[in-house]
Amino acid sequence: MDIRDVKKNLNRVVLHDRCKYLFVACILRRHKMTSSFYYEAQLQDVLHDNYLISCPLHSITATEVSHESKET
Repeated sequence: MDIRDVKKNLNRVVLHDRCKYLFVACILRRHKMTSSFYYEAQLQDVLHDNYLISCPLHSITATEVSHESKET
């Protein structure tokens, strides 16, 4: 995932290592040795509320879910 996609995917289901998680936070961090900045995603297990993991933002994928159906 790119930083531009964070706002529209927060509190939505995403994929990480082929498993579904709820994307709950995006954290900006600074590397101690290189002083470079990087983004980290905080993910919550959809079945267990107390299970949180942190991973690089680029390692998660948004799921395509359509909530709207247009009928005319």
